[in-house]
Amino acid sequence: MPNDVVEPPSLVINVLGSSCRACAMILLMEALDDESATGDPTEVWPPVGFSSYYAMKENLDGHAELSYDLVLPGTFAEVDLATVRIGRHGGPNEEDLGFRGELHRHVGAVTVAGGHVEMAMKRLLLVLTSPPKADFSTVDLTWTVLHKELVGLCDGSDDRRKQLAQVLDWGQQRDVKRRRDDVVHADWWEFAGCEVRRSRFVRGGKGKTILSSLNDLDEDARLLTEYADRLDAFLGNDWIIARLPGPCHFRSGVSSSALPVEDAEGPEHGVA
Repeated sequence: MPNDVVEPPSLVINVLGSSCRACAMILLMEALDDESATGDPTEVWPPVGFSSYYAMKENLDGHAELSYDLVLPGTFAEVDLATVRIGRHGGPNEEDLGFRGELHRHVGAVTVAGGHVEMAMKRLLLVLTSPPKADFSTVDLTWTVLHKELVGLCDGSDDRRKQLAQVLDWGQQRDVKRRRDDVVHADWWEFAGCEVRRSRFVRGGKGKTILSSLNDLDEDARLLTEYADRLDAFLGNDWIIARLPGPCHFRSGVSSSALPVEDAEGPEHGVA
């Protein structure tokens, strides 16, 4: 039996973005029948099982109008638009593919910087609590727990701990964890013409739609990178350091020796 949508359900969108912190949304909905479909030969719309769909026009203060078609199973009394499965009629076009390349580059930069922060926190936790050794299995903790553990070690007993407390506070003030989480744990709209848009759900909370820009992601990556560098500086000579070939002034009177690197479990498992 077709999933007819007779009465429009309640549609909800919570918007959070750099230029739109809490904007009300105006939705213009019109139920259309099959005869009003575009007839796109590459896709059947609405999907088999639906006899109607909604033509959506989304107007948010400070943002361009966005149009899309929507089908709703009759079982949904209320729809959080942050949960929709987004696509494009006929599949991604050339403009979408170009946008994805840019988006993925920026998202990747934030993700990599966030990984550097977590690694720096783990190294610091090992250095400050035990004789340094690269045993990360003992600090396989979440960002939140790593931060809490490091804060607890900043007891002011030496200069490093005093200065580390200031850097941890620097990161808190700049919301670095939220910046990383809103990138890594988001569901991105990978289509041109939608701005830089993502859906985000926090544990125990409602969904939110974040509207931002590629420049905002650049700023996220910059702050996370700076935070990672600030944390890493506290390691000094207490952790393993490696450098790839490049311009360098080698100190005189220092010897070097070859150190073999053995494959632990085969090339697919990396080296140890």
